[in-house]
Amino acid sequence: MAFTTADLTPSELSAQLKAAGLSAADAASIIAFLNPGADGLIPVETATTAGNPVPEVLAPDGDRPQVLDLQSAVNTVNLDAVETFPDLRAIVQSGDHADLTVNSNNVSADVWAGGGNGNVVTVQENLGTLHGGSGVNQNLTLFATDIGTLIEGSGNHQVATLHGAIVAATGYGGSGERDVLNGIGEHISLIGGTGNNQRYSLEGRADTLAVGSGNNDVANVGGQFVTATGGSGNNDVLNVSAAVSSTISEGSGNNQVINASDSIGCAFHGGSGHNDRLNIAPGHSVIADGGGANQHILASGGSDILNLTPGKHETVDLASSGHNIVNVAASSGNVTISGATSTDTINIAEGAHVHVVGVDPTIHYV
Repeated sequence: MAFTTADLTPSELSAQLKAAGLSAADAASIIAFLNPGADGLIPVETATTAGNPVPEVLAPDGDRPQVLDLQSAVNTVNLDAVETFPDLRAIVQSGDHADLTVNSNNVSADVWAGGGNGNVVTVQENLGTLHGGSGVNQNLTLFATDIGTLIEGSGNHQVATLHGAIVAATGYGGSGERDVLNGIGEHISLIGGTGNNQRYSLEGRADTLAVGSGNNDVANVGGQFVTATGGSGNNDVLNVSAAVSSTISEGSGNNQVINASDSIGCAFHGGSGHNDRLNIAPGHSVIADGGGANQHILASGGSDILNLTPGKHETVDLASSGHNIVNVAASSGNVTISGATSTDTINIAEGAHVHVVGVDPTIHYV
């Protein structure tokens, strides 16, 4: 038969999953998620032929499957009613370059992309979790119309896209190199992974992004009421465009950069690392440094408010934009402010170390 169900021990299921290309860690995670019967066995349905849709096949003793092991190249699983696969706990796509679609996941089954390279997995209306696997070049898409979770795996070059619709959906980056994590919709949270050279894209409303710990990450951020924070790795870049009433902050790594354009009413914060840069083109922004050494702020939009607690050798360029208010608190660091005009106001606290270059700005010592 192309679709068979058998009762397996946990060790037998682990061996089958690993033989199908899953890592030992993924196989163990799946087994820990299951509910073996009183006899200690787990009903597992294995598909070796494409199913569109995959039918439910009972075990010889009448048990309904808890695991779908899909070893064929193209599969569709429909879970649009609770009586369809009611005991299902895990769907696993095995093999290379396989294509899996799961529709209306109303039974809270987790979906695993498996260990295959180039696997494509799309999940609609998920109540469980979509897991990336150990394969490279996997493509994962989750449409979360209810609470849902997407987790990239350990393979390199994975691309994951999380679509949210007024739900608390969360996407997690993986440990592979050059992964991509996209968030589209409302109330989405993206949490970066540990791999280097990861790419993030966030576009929606009331979303959050926390860049991961890898180096050389890049995040592209837009939308309303968005909160985005750089990571602990070095050389991260946050590109901000078409953001409204959002808060963008550098992280703790060195050499981080924020590039902002075409945004309204946003707040930008430097990080605690060294050699960070804030390039803020939109006017009417609130800008704060992060206290790290050798930070550079370019505020070219005009009518900005800058709140500074300088680290060592900080520089601020107002680019003759005009109508800025700069508040400098006392610190052990020092700051050079250039590009000031007669329409700028600079408030310097006692004990602050400030050098101002410009054309007759108003300076208050407070």
